Order: sequence, then structure tokens, then C-alpha cells
Amino acid sequence: MLRVILAGCAILLCTLFACSKQNLTAQELTTRVVVEGRDIPWEIIWGSDGWIWMTEIGGKVSRLNPVTGQIIEVATINDIKRIGEGGLLGMALHPDFPAVPHVFLAYNYDDNGATRERIVRYEYNGTTLVNPFILIGGIRGSSIHNGCRLLFAPDKTLLITTGDASDQTLPQNHTSLNGKILRINPDGTFPADNPWLGSALYSTGHRNPQGITFGAQGKLYSSEHGPSTDDEVNIIEKGRNYGWPNVHGYCDLAQEKTFCEDSSVVEPIAAWTPTLAVCGLGYYNHSAIPEWNNSLLLLTLKASKLIQLKLSDDGSQIVDRKEYFAGEFGRLRDLCIAPDGRVFISTSNSSNNKIIEIRGPDTQLQLSTHDIDFGTLRLSQTSAEQMLVLTNTGSQELTVTNAALSGLNADDFSIGQLSLPLVLAPQQEHTLTVRFQPADMGVRNATLRLSYPGAGSATESTVELRGRKSRKDVVLPAFIDLGIISAGSTLDTTLFGFFANTGEGEVSLQQISVEQPFDIILPNVPALIAQGLAEKLRLRVAPEAGIYQRLLTAIFDDGIQLSTVFMLSATTATSVQEVAPAADVLRILPVPATAGVEMQITTPYRGMAVWWIVDLTGRIVFRGELEIRDNQTSVFWNGSTGSGLGCPTGFYTAILEIDGHRHTVPVVIVR
Repeated sequence: MLRVILAGCAILLCTLFACSKQNLTAQELTTRVVVEGRDIPWEIIWGSDGWIWMTEIGGKVSRLNPVTGQIIEVATINDIKRIGEGGLLGMALHPDFPAVPHVFLAYNYDDNGATRERIVRYEYNGTTLVNPFILIGGIRGSSIHNGCRLLFAPDKTLLITTGDASDQTLPQNHTSLNGKILRINPDGTFPADNPWLGSALYSTGHRNPQGITFGAQGKLYSSEHGPSTDDEVNIIEKGRNYGWPNVHGYCDLAQEKTFCEDSSVVEPIAAWTPTLAVCGLGYYNHSAIPEWNNSLLLLTLKASKLIQLKLSDDGSQIVDRKEYFAGEFGRLRDLCIAPDGRVFISTSNSSNNKIIEIRGPDTQLQLSTHDIDFGTLRLSQTSAEQMLVLTNTGSQELTVTNAALSGLNADDFSIGQLSLPLVLAPQQEHTLTVRFQPADMGVRNATLRLSYPGAGSATESTVELRGRKSRKDVVLPAFIDLGIISAGSTLDTTLFGFFANTGEGEVSLQQISVEQPFDIILPNVPALIAQGLAEKLRLRVAPEAGIYQRLLTAIFDDGIQLSTVFMLSATTATSVQEVAPAADVLRILPVPATAGVEMQITTPYRGMAVWWIVDLTGRIVFRGELEIRDNQTSVFWNGSTGSGLGCPTGFYTAILEIDGHRHTVPVVIVR
């Protein structure tokens, strides 16, 4: 009885004070339905491609354009078992995606009539998910209590939440993967520093954790369903026990206190009785909604609301709670946070499920970044440019009235393409060129300040700028196509003069790396390259059939980092036809281009062709397909990425692949 009374008092205090619904100070959140009619979007992730990646419980994996609502399906997982709350669940993208194009999925499947759960790694080929590889299988599943969120840690290990699958004996059983938070490497092996050697277990004693995020001070947080009492938010610590089923919520009953002391149980930093059915969890710290800075955003299913949990400065306590959207959208399943501070939430209702965008102040200038690092300019480089995107995320017209550079090194930076006053309509973007042109060697810093009138007062957004100028210089080829070889064969090639020292004094090659199936034979690092000399590169590759585009990264002393893209086609054909010179196949008009380009194609081959536009770092900025029916045809590229953003001034490569033949030709964009 004492427990019920205390819980009731806690609810009353929460209702009267910190947990009552409060509007944001001097502003109001605005929402927009991005897409609807979906089949319970279980996981939504903001991808590095600027799209939202989404799983739906019925088995679909899709990419969602957050501006237009366009959905591109990338896979349907056919061997899922949809049972009650089970089906296709969590997802994670590799931290280096798309350079490492791995997508990780968690789903239930049928094992001779039993429900099980597995974690599978796929490869994204630019269109669909291929080459599934099971990392963990055989996890107990059920119609309820499956977990199963996936999250990459800063050290690039993969964290996995699992439920007790309706069996309360499992969370305290170290031979079971259920009722745990697991930690594995991206290849499925177990990290050597896991708390139990040779095991995936990271923490134990969980009932059904369905939210996980990193937040303040690098702390790991998880939200967990209770039974009829004690939904929890926990700080997850390595090797610790979280009590279930012996402890519900806090260690506040006599028998719980004994177990907590004996089993080193971690108490939650928040608990709710009666339960809210807590689910998706994210950490917010962005100027777009400053009142939410350093907060956990928690979604609930049964309570149908978003809860802001304000954290202490060290992230160890919750110091305030506020609630939003109670009952407005129904059950809320998951959320993701865009780099510009917008929040997207997904619903989990019986039908017509939605993805909803939440924005902050009605008049708000959003910046694509608040920190621009130009890196190190080599001796031969006089300047570097980066793009800053300004967006009016409000519903009213916004006017940028002033843009100024300040700081001791302000003269080493400049801004362009900005005529003041700049008027932005609601949701309108403007791309600003920020240039680094150092007059002296060494580290240079400045601050860019953008001013615009806000609600009753002037508002300012700042961007910190930094860069470095070196006396050293190294030259690498930007793009190398190794052509076509037979699958299963080995290519051993030496590229003489690959690293050329064109600067002042010797330069030291500190690190060099390239992705599989390429292997570096030479040089051994560290390697000193004298002024005016060059170092060779020896590569070996033994690929399976497919098209490979891999990034080689070289790091030198004095802060110099350079990359080269290698391309290779491995074919199962018994013979390989000679590829015609690219100039005879592809022709780009105009040269240089100020907007879009036309790629004129002359080829004897017929059928479906794939073409890419690749930047100097090897990143695919656009991909398309066309059917070639005649000897001569053409295709137009409008100079934008697949998400609609204009590509900046620079050198690019157009690549055409048809009938086992690949051709490349350079493209120059001048804005």
C-alpha cells in the first residue's frame, strides 16, 4: 500500500509542477505532416544523404525526402515474422556511411514455429540492400517484449537492446541474450573490452528497452517499458545490472534493496507510475529550439505524448520535465533529429501512420553548420571554399540585415553571394560561399555573425571559422580507374610517383588506408618523402564480381589529409572486351558548366545503363539510370545532388556503366 501511495503522490507533484504541459517561452512549436499512410514506421534515422531512413514493421526499408515526402523503397525483408508487436524493428547506418555502405537491421523471424530475432548487416548499392550477413541470430522473440533498437557508439561498436520475450527468467541469465543491452563489432565479433569476455553482453536486467541514445558528457541513456508500474529512463553503465524482474523502478522496497545491493543494480533517473509505454529516445542540443538544449526527448505510446527531460549540466540527473502534443497524433513510436535542429517523430497507430516534422521558433534562421573547418591548405593552395546554407524555417518572411566577420584573423576569410538585406520566404534556402584565403602560415580563426530581426528584438546566428596554412605540399591523383578484370583473379599494380612532394622540406606519410577488396602493399608507414621526390603506391585486389569504388585516404604530418578514389569492375565474363577511350563515348557540354550539363553518349551497346556523378572525394552526388536504344543518346544532369541541393564549384567525374563496360569523363562546375 505504501508503494501505491508514494506513486500517487509523485504523479500529483508532477501534475502540479515540472511535468505539467508548458509552451516554449516566447515561441510556439510548429508541426507539419511529411508523409502519412505508412505501416508503423518503427525506426527513423537521419542519414548522411539528407534523407530519413525508415523501417516499417511489415518489412519495408525506405528513404524519405524530409522536404517533399517522396519515398524510395530500398528493400523488402521477406523472411520477417510479423506477430503482435514483432516484425521489422530497429535499424542503424554505419558511422562512415556511405563510404562504408552498411545498413544494420533487427527483425523477428520464424524458426520451425518458434519466434526468434536476428541482427543482419546489408550493403546499400545506391539503389537497394544486398548481400545480407547475419551478425547474431537465435535471440528469443515473442509477440511482445522484443526490444530492439540499434545504435552505433562513438567507438563504432554496435549497441543492441533486447527484451525479455515474455520470459522473466532471461534478463538475469548470462547465457541468454534476452533482457540485455548487447555490444558487438560491425562484423559480428565481440569487442575485447566487453564486461564479460567472449560475450556480447554489455548490461543486464532489462525488461523491454525500446529507446537508446548518447547525450550529455557521452552518457548512454535508455528508455524501458515497465509492467503496470515503473516505466524507466536509465543511464547505461558497462557491466551493470538494471534489476528486472527483481526490481521495478527504484530500489525502494525491502526485498528490492537487498537485491540491489547484492547485484550492483543501477536505479533509473526517471520512472513513471502508472506507465506511459515509453519508447523512442533522442538527445537534443541545438539552437533551433534553445529551450530543449541538453534535454532527452522521450516518446510514449500509451500516453501519446512527447516528454522533454531537461538534464543537469553533467547529464546525470533530470532537473525539469515538460510535455507536448498529448493525444494530438496518437501513439508515438520513434524520433530523429536533423542537423539543423528539426525533430521528426513517427506514429504507431492502427492505421494511417505518419512522419511529422517539429520546428522551433516561427521566425528562425537555421544554418547548415555552426562550425566550418577548412582543414590544412598546402603550399600550392591559395584558398578553399565551403558552402553554408541559410534556411528560414519559420512561417513568416525573414530578413538577414547584416553579415560580419570578426576576430584577429578576420581578413583571412571572406563571404560571397550575399546581397544585403537578404529576404527569405518561409522554408526558402540561400547558399552562401565562405572562403579561406590565408595571408600567413599557421592556424587562423574568425567568427561569422549573421543578424536578423526576431520577435521583438534583434537575433544573431554565429559560425566559427578555422583553417591552417602549411609550407608543405603533397599531390595525389584525384581519381584512378583500374578498368575491368575477371572476378576471382588478382590484380597487383604499382603506381609510380603516386605521392609527390611539391612543397618546402620533407613530408612524412603517417597513415594510409583503403577499403576492401583493395590492400596496400607499399609504402610502409611512416614514410619520409624528400622535397621534390615522389613515393610509389603498390595495390593488390582480388575482388568478387561487382563494381567497386573505394576511397584511399593518406594522412601526412602538418595536418595534411588527402584522398584518392579507385574504381574497378570485376566481371564473371570469360573474356573482357577492350573499352573504347572515354572521349569517344562520353562528351560533356558545356565546359565548364555554370548550371547543368548534357552528357552525350555514343555506344554500340543497347540496354539499361547506370550513370553517376562523383566528386573529388569519391562521394556519389547523383545516380541515375537510362535505357539506351540508339547509337547516340544523351542525358541531362541539373548540377544538383539527389536530394536537390546544388553542387558547389569544383571538379567532378561522370561515369557510365553499360553491358559490363565503364567509361569516365571529367565535369567542371563553375557557380
